[in-house]
Amino acid sequence: MLKVLDRTYSDQEFRRELNDRGSDALGDYHLSGRAKAAIVSGDLKWMLEHVGELTQKQLVFIYKPLENEGR
Repeated sequence: MLKVLDRTYSDQEFRRELNDRGSDALGDYHLSGRAKAAIVSGDLKWMLEHVGELTQKQLVFIYKPLENEGR
């Protein structure tokens, strides 16, 4: 899961694909359905409970949609 979150920070095309296609964009990763759902929905609580602390860069994908909602 951490590799996916790292990639969302460094790869704008992947980030767009993830936003557009949801969990279908994660087909190349060996993640459980619940892990994929947590990434797509930004379920930070689940991620922290199952993965642990995340870096600032890993959190960008999660917080970016929240910033856009306020505009």
